[in-house]
Amino acid sequence: MSEDDLAVDLGASALFSVELILPMVILVGVAFWVPHRLAQELPQSMPGLGVNLLISSLTMVVLAAVVLAGLYVWQGTPLSLLLTGVGHLVSVAAQTALIWGPVVLLQLAMQPQHWRPDL
Repeated sequence: MSEDDLAVDLGASALFSVELILPMVILVGVAFWVPHRLAQELPQSMPGLGVNLLISSLTMVVLAAVVLAGLYVWQGTPLSLLLTGVGHLVSVAAQTALIWGPVVLLQLAMQPQHWRPDL
């Protein structure tokens, strides 16, 4: 393997980490934080958990769409083209729920453990 081949391989792996790993880490981190933060503001009840799930999910889809739009623009896609394909962007953002969805569900499943009865 020549030095040029190695440089190409290293460049491809760095690009892979920026295009895939970094957005995934960002989405998982925010997916952990959003329901936790909302739980501090919403009532400690089952309907409160439902509202938390709804708001957290919508927030994560919007955030995923923003992250994906940023990646598309970073790769050279014109912003005007992205704005005409918002439906596709939202669809792909919703598919990222496979990544952040379990984190949100686990965070919400742990919320009742922190509830304190009014004494």
